[in-house]
Amino acid sequence: MTSRNGTQLVLQTQDALWGSKPVETTLEVAAKEVDCEGLPAAASGCLWVRELHYVLGRRVSASDWQRFYGPIEGYRHPPGAHELVRVRHYPLRLRDRLVSAYALDYATPWTPEPTHENGSAGGAVAHDRP
Repeated sequence: MTSRNGTQLVLQTQDALWGSKPVETTLEVAAKEVDCEGLPAAASGCLWVRELHYVLGRRVSASDWQRFYGPIEGYRHPPGAHELVRVRHYPLRLRDRLVSAYALDYATPWTPEPTHENGSAGGAVAHDRP
């Protein structure tokens, strides 16, 4: 849009900004960050994440836990918070290599369902009853 004095207003979506269509992904972000292997000691910690997908309306793990290097645009991990984070992943080609950009859709606190992996399955959970 252009005003009478020639000032232009350009509206740009993130898709246009990154020049590619995003792949929407849901990540489970662990409460604690981990050391970033292969990066200088001065670098901040990496997120510990795994990808989730839906099966019959339930979230299930689609990957093993792994380090997440780099930022997610619009997201800052609150210390000690276990979260469910929906991101838009933009695969980009930079010269001769494939790189990625991630942008936040939403983040919400999340308590994972008990599993053998997190040590909660198979045991009774005590509840106070009146």
